[in-house]
Amino acid sequence: MKRNSDNVDLILLAIVVSLALHAGLMFFAAPQVMSRVGTVQSESKRQHRPPMEVRRFEGDPFQERTKTLPKRDVPAPKSAPKVGAVGAGAAPSADSHVQVTAPAPQLAVPEVVTGPAEAAFELPKPTAVKLESVADAVQDMPISTPAAPTLSSSAVLSAGFAGDSLIPVPGLAAPAPEFSLPQIDGDGAASATMAGVAPAKAAPKVDYVFDNKVLDSVNEGFVEKEKAAVRALLSVPDAAPVESAVDCSVSACLDPADPRWRYFTITFSPKTGPDALPVVPKDAVILIDASGSIGSDRLRRCRNAAKEILRTCFNSGDRFNLVAFRNRFTYAFREWRECDAPSFEEADRWLSRLTAHGRTDVFSVIRSVLTLPRDPTRPLIALVVTDGDANSGVSDTAEILSRFTALNDGLISVYMYGVKKEANRELIDLLTRGNRGESIIHMGNRKYAGSALEPLATAFRDPVLTDLRIMFAAGTMAETYPRLMKNLYKGRSVTLKGRCPARIKELVFTLKGLSGSKAFESLYRIDISSVEKASETVIQDWRAERIVTGRLLR
Repeated sequence: MKRNSDNVDLILLAIVVSLALHAGLMFFAAPQVMSRVGTVQSESKRQHRPPMEVRRFEGDPFQERTKTLPKRDVPAPKSAPKVGAVGAGAAPSADSHVQVTAPAPQLAVPEVVTGPAEAAFELPKPTAVKLESVADAVQDMPISTPAAPTLSSSAVLSAGFAGDSLIPVPGLAAPAPEFSLPQIDGDGAASATMAGVAPAKAAPKVDYVFDNKVLDSVNEGFVEKEKAAVRALLSVPDAAPVESAVDCSVSACLDPADPRWRYFTITFSPKTGPDALPVVPKDAVILIDASGSIGSDRLRRCRNAAKEILRTCFNSGDRFNLVAFRNRFTYAFREWRECDAPSFEEADRWLSRLTAHGRTDVFSVIRSVLTLPRDPTRPLIALVVTDGDANSGVSDTAEILSRFTALNDGLISVYMYGVKKEANRELIDLLTRGNRGESIIHMGNRKYAGSALEPLATAFRDPVLTDLRIMFAAGTMAETYPRLMKNLYKGRSVTLKGRCPARIKELVFTLKGLSGSKAFESLYRIDISSVEKASETVIQDWRAERIVTGRLLR
């Protein structure tokens, strides 16, 4: 027991000695250690760059920027520049050396909006239209106002905007779509507004003279002259009133999911009876896919259907041509042929010689219709019979659509017939809807591949009002589709689908068209707050048409 007690005493003594040594070291060595640390910190400070300060700049609420603080020995300017001197809009004097930096622009913070995608756009405030900007449009104003039951005879918009203009001028609706629309060129090319219309001003004189000869290749300069010749016929001061020959009906409804928007349809139908427009002569070409992918059976059925179409879907006074295409295209005739027995017999022999072989260059073939001469007094219609498989040349569907649609710009109406259910539906559907046409795809057996070809051709047999162009007043703020309206045919109607802000109570637009060489034009004012209520399916139809237009113009 005594031995254990001695061990405890030794441990306690060691602890006391250790504590005493530590206290001594802290008391005597601390000043030397701290002075050394202070010297190192001073040397480190001299090596550092000037301190950085994080500032939030006005006008840029989403981004933080760093700025180096100025040195303290830089003197501040004694006085700010006077108003009207340098930096205030006046030109600096020769001996002035003061440089003033303009303040950062004040940017508005976007407002977060919930709901459908298109509801995220804020409607722009309407602005007054300067008369200098529409001086040319005044010269082309229509001379009559329709008196249909659905039309308003009021002379002002009921939307409540003091600056609204009743002069039809090109302008985009709000909100702007996600794609860019073609710009109007200097001579008044069409398709700048959401409805794809020509500017309401007199077209310049053109030196185009119709020559009934097929060109060897597509000449884009020549195509522009053809389009200018059509615009020149449309833009005349003595145009007849459209409402004398065309009925107009309107329906509209508010969007139940977003009541800020009103959707509407405008339907134009040719009148019957004594006021009916005469059927105008047309030029039409049938293009038949003779590539290997179409197959011999389908080609034979389509050849026979084409022979029948010449005799049932063409009127006296019409002209026609035929084209066979593979990776190249071949015309039956080097000019438009009259619809008579000798021409039909020659066409029959040419069709009977066609065989299926080779590859298909769809873009080259579609584009080839622009080598046909367009008589501005006649509608030109192309009926394309194909499986839509582009396995040669330009094969990208989007590129085919956009390139041809931009160049054609409504000059030629394109109808397409898909010979099999595996046909390129996207190409066939979008290409025709963007170029004043329609399409059908055969879903049955190959032995009946041409069975629906004649009904499709019947749709364009009797044109009465062609090259339709519609233009809305800027204050209407309407966004309408399709971009290019189809021709008006006997017994058939044309419907336009649109959208405008719900606060707009009246639609104001002009409608133009050609009946042969005779121009028609009228100014419409439609009170959409009291028209027949439209089915809510118009909302889905409008959105679908908007997507189509976006894909055509991307």
